[in-house]
Amino acid sequence: MKKFMLVLMVSFAVLSAAEPAGAGTSGQDAAYDRVLVLDNFDDADLSAAPEWWIFDALESSFVKATESKHGKNYLKLSGKAKSYYVGGMGFYFGRDAAQYDALVVDVKGNGAGSGIIRIQLFDDDNNTYQLEQDREFKPLYDDLREYELVVDWTGWRTIEVPFSRFADINPGVGDDIWNPNTTGGSGGLLHVQLIFSAPGAVGGVDIGLDNLRLVRNKAN
Repeated sequence: MKKFMLVLMVSFAVLSAAEPAGAGTSGQDAAYDRVLVLDNFDDADLSAAPEWWIFDALESSFVKATESKHGKNYLKLSGKAKSYYVGGMGFYFGRDAAQYDALVVDVKGNGAGSGIIRIQLFDDDNNTYQLEQDREFKPLYDDLREYELVVDWTGWRTIEVPFSRFADINPGVGDDIWNPNTTGGSGGLLHVQLIFSAPGAVGGVDIGLDNLRLVRNKAN
């Protein structure tokens, strides 16, 4: 299946400040030492804080939440597949993420055929704060890490993916080391991107997202 990525859109995201767990976070985040909310979609706006890009056949809408842990709204994503692929969305981050060890997101499924999410993380290995890409939108100098999530359930689940479970899918490009820090002039974690596909060649995607965040687990 062909991979799609969007050319860099340089727009600094204004995100929730890093804060100890429990300070403005949901009760389920009490297990973490540190939580950084990337987006909870309560503002019903994809154009700011952070500024998302959406591409190809992926469609988005906001749905009023019925549970307090989902705040005011959650993001509904849908679209018809063409040879499995639907589309994607992402945002520019460009910050140090070394103090976190996992990505957490609430995902709402709508049955066995809800879809597949490929969560992609790009770190800056050539210290430019930019993601340079070739004509097929593949990184030229930076690492691309990916985790594939098959959404085949009904209702909400909180998904925690340790950074150690993200696979390096462009070996030989960048330094092949997960180092999302700003040491030595690096842009740290440059991009967060989500690619959506159907479980079959035809069909589509029907998924809800909320409370996308970076976390640091408490030491045992």
